[in-house]
Amino acid sequence: MINQKRGLKMAKNDRVLIDGMIDELVQESEEDRGKAFEKFSISEILKNYDISEADLQDGIVDGRNDGGIDGFYIFLNSRLIKNSEDIQISDGAIIDVFLIQCKHEDSFKQAPLVSLHSSLIELLDLNINKEDFSSCYNDQVIKKREIFKKLYRKFALKQLKLNIKVCYISRGNTTEIDSNISGKSDTIKTMVLDLFSDSFCDVLFFGSEELVNISRKKRNGEVFLKTQKNLRYGEHFVLVVNLKDYFDFLVSEDGELKRYFFEDNVRDYLGSVRTNDDILETLNSTEMPDFWLMNNGITIITDNVKMVGDDEIVMDNVQIVNGMQSSNTIYNYFCSQKEKHDNDCRSILIKVIMKQDENMKKLIIQSTNNQTQIQVGSLMAVEKYQKDIEQYLFSKGFYYNRKDNEYLNSGIDASEIIEPLELASIHVALYLKLPFRATQLKQKHFKSERRYDKIYNSEVNIKVWSKYAMMLKYLKKEFQNFRNETSFNLNGKMPQKKFIPIAIFFLISIKFKDYNFSMTDMLSIQSIEELNLTENIFTEIISNLENLRQSKIKPKSAPSHSEIKQLIQLFSDKYAIKNKESVLKRSNEYGI
Repeated sequence: MINQKRGLKMAKNDRVLIDGMIDELVQESEEDRGKAFEKFSISEILKNYDISEADLQDGIVDGRNDGGIDGFYIFLNSRLIKNSEDIQISDGAIIDVFLIQCKHEDSFKQAPLVSLHSSLIELLDLNINKEDFSSCYNDQVIKKREIFKKLYRKFALKQLKLNIKVCYISRGNTTEIDSNISGKSDTIKTMVLDLFSDSFCDVLFFGSEELVNISRKKRNGEVFLKTQKNLRYGEHFVLVVNLKDYFDFLVSEDGELKRYFFEDNVRDYLGSVRTNDDILETLNSTEMPDFWLMNNGITIITDNVKMVGDDEIVMDNVQIVNGMQSSNTIYNYFCSQKEKHDNDCRSILIKVIMKQDENMKKLIIQSTNNQTQIQVGSLMAVEKYQKDIEQYLFSKGFYYNRKDNEYLNSGIDASEIIEPLELASIHVALYLKLPFRATQLKQKHFKSERRYDKIYNSEVNIKVWSKYAMMLKYLKKEFQNFRNETSFNLNGKMPQKKFIPIAIFFLISIKFKDYNFSMTDMLSIQSIEELNLTENIFTEIISNLENLRQSKIKPKSAPSHSEIKQLIQLFSDKYAIKNKESVLKRSNEYGI
């Protein structure tokens, strides 16, 4: 769904999301933004090592004479080494060294890498004694360098695997890194390999997009699953797993369901619906055939998978993309039947697919979920831009229902939940200037990749979605009041989804006296009070519609394409709104 051109436009919106996270940290810690960004970024990069706040702080070495190094972390077999007393000699050691430069800037520059290169030539040359450059580097840098020196020398003659990772972090876009910067990174790698011929070195760039993606990954690391039967096909597996073992796989140490397993599922748990009731009935019946014969099974996508012995599989970054309803029902069943845990010999069928790329993941999600009754638009829930919208709106106090039932299951009142189709309709009316198409928008329009990309265009400033949400939330209440109190009669129902997008369109047009209002105009609206609501906009729309329909035998509940065009003309005359022609000619310019 996301093509290369779209991907290049993501950084700006990713930067907005990162800034939102940093805002929260600044409020909590009262640190400056640069320091908050540094701690946040380093903690995310090292999250798989599960280090504490104290450990994080111990590795921060920035300040005067830091040699261009902000973070210096040394791991022995995935264990953080903070002093020489922590070192325990063993065969088969893996040493991971992270040298981190963090800049709270909007782009990547060559100068930080030049500084790092100059420092690392000295610091990684273990033939140089610390006394020879003690005045050049601060005490924290020298301390970390000496720990690394001692550690390397202790394991030099053993089976040592050394990984040196130089990390450059900013708020920039990694796709815009120029040849001078990438060339300098190659120079650093060559220098390190000259000093440690048997090592691995990489220079890693983390921009806003990378930080957002990392922040969404949970600290789950590797997870294990016992199997009864397993069939390997290339990098993928088909497993038969005991139900109790699958339940143990699903729950955390405190007995809670690992909900992060379902982040890329297109919908949340549906509760007591027929499908789930049938699954529960099967679980409760001991006379039925084995469970795996009666169930469609589970589909897991993982970044890495391998067998451990003959009966256990280990996976990294697990996502259960199909089988949420079965998983939740199994979880609820065993939670209520704890005494039967050890006696349940039934099994479940599981497919484990190792992810090769994002396109492969999306195809698998779409194909496995199309086998059940699910709204086409829901398949877009796993899109990065959808996650971005949800995350940004949540930071502003709005609940965007990216996954069906997600917030309902969290106890959020239905009236507070915003449906994607609602905001999409407003976006079509305001951004694309197609109010006559906004009233007709349906879930099926998201089936087309071309249409989806026209609506959810990553070039759009993500902040505008909160403006839509603000206006939608207010006008939904206004429309309900209008519908309860109105004396107008349009021969039946008055669907709010048909009226609200055009009501917002006219309110914005009236405010700016221009049908061709810009993105900047929309972003400038800080509160709903800025819109002129002295005269009820719904009253005005419906009143004009009734006048237009006097000669019609069967008036429609919602305005038609031609009626909206007439409304545009009427509002233009009454409020002196400019550029009506620019809207009228866009009848279906975008193919929505």
